[in-house]
Formats: sequence, C-alpha cells, structure tokens
Amino acid sequence: MIGCIEEIAYRNGWITKRDLLNISKFYSKTDYGKYLKNIAEEA
Repeated sequence: MIGCIEEIAYRNGWITKRDLLNISKFYSKTDYGKYLKNIAEEA
C-alpha cells in the first residue's frame, strides 16, 4: 500500500492549506507536487 502522509495530515486538519501548498512547492517539478497542489486547490 502507498499513502500520502501530507494528504492525510491535511484532510485530518493537522496541517493547513498554506502548509500543504508550501510542501507542494518543494516537489513542484514532480507529479507528487502537482498532486499535493491539486488537493489544496480542490475546495
């Protein structure tokens, strides 16, 4: 199984949208970073 700890933390309210976007910037050149950014921009 594969899990996305940042997604879990965000959906459980342990990190903010701003935190998630900052993390996604670190991985911005990867599909993982794009995935995190999409999660933050869903709502």
